[in-house]
Amino acid sequence: MKGVVNIEFILSVVVFLGTLSFITLTIGKDSVFLRESSFYDSLKSNTIQTSNLLVFDRGFPETWETVPITAIRRLGLSSGEKYVLSIQKINKLHEFCRKTNPDGTPNIFYKTNYEKIKELLSLKVEVNLTLATQDGTLLDCTPAIETLSRPKFSIGRIVTVLDGVEKKIANFNITIID
Repeated sequence: MKGVVNIEFILSVVVFLGTLSFITLTIGKDSVFLRESSFYDSLKSNTIQTSNLLVFDRGFPETWETVPITAIRRLGLSSGEKYVLSIQKINKLHEFCRKTNPDGTPNIFYKTNYEKIKELLSLKVEVNLTLATQDGTLLDCTPAIETLSRPKFSIGRIVTVLDGVEKKIANFNITIID
């Protein structure tokens, strides 16, 4: 009788350890997927929030396009109407993001301005902003060095650009690169 009890005990320990191993491996495998999914959800959320800020907010001060970059507290491209962007704010942001001056010389303030723009958007990661109409590109704000291997998320919006009394349809793309 003693040997039978030992065999039952050994079998129950083997079944218990097998079940425990199966559960541990299943949870471990799924946690990697969940962690990656959570990371991309966070990246997507940051991109959408940045997009909403730029498209729907006027910024602070509301006439930030008339002050130096150091006086700006929050960026926003809205003219006050939904999905309508101010050409003056776009031009000012493009001026801050310009890698070269109009005469072709390098813009020595580019890196400082780009970092300030990221700070104004409350971003610690890289951001790529482009705004294009049928007539051409109005805004191209990209990091000095772009990478293809880092995770990124892009969102595109169709907006209207108010240039005086004329309104133009434009494609506004925002990419957040981790």
